[in-house]
Amino acid sequence: MKENTIIFSESREKLNEVLLPSREGFCLKLKFASLILSCFFSLSHAHASDWVVKAQTVGESESIIDTIVTTLDHLRDTFPFEHFFLEYSDNKTFKNSFSIQKGLLFITDALTFAELSEKYGAWAFAAMKHPLAKDAEHSSGAVFITKSDRKDISSLKDLEGTAVLAAEPALSPSYPMALRELERVFGDNQVFQSTKLIASPVEQVVHEILAGKADVGIVDTCLLEGMIEQGNIPENSIKVIGAKGGADLKCFHSTDLYPGWVFAVAYPRNKMDVSEIEGIANMVEALKSVPQLNTTMEWTTPSDNTEILELKNSLEKLKNRQKTIRSFIEEYKYVIWISFLVLVGILSHSLYAEWLVRRKTKELRQTIQEKEELEKKVSEEREKMEHLEKMGIVSQMSSLIAHELQQPLNAIVNYARGLRLLKEKGRLSDDKFHTAVCEISEQGLQASAIVNKVRNYSKHHGSKKVCIRIFDFLQLTDEKFCRVRNCSIPIEISGNRDLLVEADLLELELLVVNLLKNSCEALEESGMKKGTIFIKVIEKDGRALISFCDTASPIDKKTLRNLFTPGLSSKKNGLGLGLSLCQKIAEAHGGSLKASQDSQNKLIFTLELPIYSENLS
Repeated sequence: MKENTIIFSESREKLNEVLLPSREGFCLKLKFASLILSCFFSLSHAHASDWVVKAQTVGESESIIDTIVTTLDHLRDTFPFEHFFLEYSDNKTFKNSFSIQKGLLFITDALTFAELSEKYGAWAFAAMKHPLAKDAEHSSGAVFITKSDRKDISSLKDLEGTAVLAAEPALSPSYPMALRELERVFGDNQVFQSTKLIASPVEQVVHEILAGKADVGIVDTCLLEGMIEQGNIPENSIKVIGAKGGADLKCFHSTDLYPGWVFAVAYPRNKMDVSEIEGIANMVEALKSVPQLNTTMEWTTPSDNTEILELKNSLEKLKNRQKTIRSFIEEYKYVIWISFLVLVGILSHSLYAEWLVRRKTKELRQTIQEKEELEKKVSEEREKMEHLEKMGIVSQMSSLIAHELQQPLNAIVNYARGLRLLKEKGRLSDDKFHTAVCEISEQGLQASAIVNKVRNYSKHHGSKKVCIRIFDFLQLTDEKFCRVRNCSIPIEISGNRDLLVEADLLELELLVVNLLKNSCEALEESGMKKGTIFIKVIEKDGRALISFCDTASPIDKKTLRNLFTPGLSSKKNGLGLGLSLCQKIAEAHGGSLKASQDSQNKLIFTLELPIYSENLS
């Protein structure tokens, strides 16, 4: 023999932590047992075998765990030349990790074994028998329980319409056993108002019933007796519903009895060699002498699993029959709530969208109305500007007429060109055609009106001068100019806000508009995507000085000298009358209009006007 070998020290520590750590006495016993299980002799023997034992232990009852620990301890003592490796898990992990392999043994409940046997060909060589059961075939069942003070629940017939609590089938087969029993009593009818399955040990169901969290509980047979004996629940606090008698099992049970847990082999029997079968046969003999403790089960010959197989095959059918509207609502209540909230959200969004559409429609109507009013004001401003143009016709009548006719004629040409382009592109709608024709007609009438108004100019009365706050006047004229011309170039006005001058509103507006128009055209001709016009108001020597400059390209000295010469223009199609007219307006007001250059040759126009001597009322 070789020296002793320690196996699974890490598994021993995990087992001590997982298996019922809250029970101090049992933990001490389990630690001692697991220590013995992990320590055995590894002998130099030619026929030594390795066996992996998968045990479904997590969340199981104390009696099952005690039986597994005691059994493996006994096998270690009986077969010192064999190696037993323990792997433990819960039911779900146990089934998901299961595979056919040589040397794999497993201990599980009869329902899980029936599944694995049917799917993989696993076979059992021993079955657990409860000490109070007649044989292994009658070792498990289900019990319906309720609080002892529930006078309204005395038989299985009283279960209809109640709320039931049970452990998930992965932890205990008591729930499907109970469903099969109820099918015999109620047929296919819905029994429970609501069903709640918990992922906790079956003992928790008893505590939940005592706490009043459900009307009825479903637990394993012999569980109540063990909990009362250990002092976990008060005696006579729980009563059994529909208890069945008989000598097959001396524990409370409300259903038929079924086989219990099994010790089985994963590898099919017909594929095993002689030595492996001989090893299993030796284990069968050894299991007969496993020491019996107060809480352990007995091992006996495997039982007939026909009932278990029928129970497994009918479990899904029973579950489907139980899924009525109430149970469906209970099972999917969170999904239903989420769907309801989504529906409320959609409805709220729909109402909000409808309200938003109404509000936007109202805003759109208001915007259209404001646009119509703005167009009306623009039209009035255009008429006023036309009148200002008329006021500028003082001399050189024929040239001035040509100068003034240029704007409506250009507009007519532009609208005609626009109609042609839209027609070529196939985008000429009736509305656009009607609008363009109206504009052409209006511009033609405007050209005709210029001729007639100049002809009647001799009938014009003298202008009337009023007191003007020049800063406010410039801001107002700037707004009108940008609106009529649709100009997007920023115009910055700064300086003294309180200077007052005396001037004719129409003539002074004509002067400012001509200077702004020249700056805009200069910026556009220079090809600058971004530009700015600056207007500054200051007081100097008792006179108001208004300077106009922009960020357009500099001009040469010759162009600067000829700016106010009638008939000379730096523009390609200019007549050279605008600045001459502006200069005459300034002089008529007792002031002047001059042009100069800064250090960078940027053009600056300076309008000088006398300050109004009297205060505004």
